[in-house]
Amino acid sequence: ELLHAQVRNEELEASQRTLRVKFAESEHAAQAQAHAQTHGPVPRGPGFALRTETRCRIRAAENEQKRLQRRIVAFEEAAQFTREEHVEELEVFRARLGGLQRAKEAGERYIESEEDAWIAAKQQILVEEASAAEMRSEMRRALVESGDSRD
Repeated sequence: ELLHAQVRNEELEASQRTLRVKFAESEHAAQAQAHAQTHGPVPRGPGFALRTETRCRIRAAENEQKRLQRRIVAFEEAAQFTREEHVEELEVFRARLGGLQRAKEAGERYIESEEDAWIAAKQQILVEEASAAEMRSEMRRALVESGDSRD
């Protein structure tokens, strides 16, 4: 909708420029006629209309150039504003990424320490089971020896 409005606006501006040129030509013709009535006829030749038309075209082109330069400046300002917004967003994202990276590393360290604690506990259980098995076998030997000594 905005694009459509901009296109319509440009069409209206072009139409306005054309009407201004025609108005200037009409005004010039009216002035020439008034001058002719008071001072006599204005010398006219094939070059007179050409010069007037050329001046009007040059003026219209200069006005169009100024309008385009204003639009370029507006676009450049908008692009600069967008760039600045993107830079700010990038800084925020980098800060978030850094925080997430630190959290990930802390999580990895925690998991590693938990795994190490679990491995150490498992090894301790194996040592305790081996010790219990050794004690049971000592008890059996002691019971067998005590049974042999009674006989």
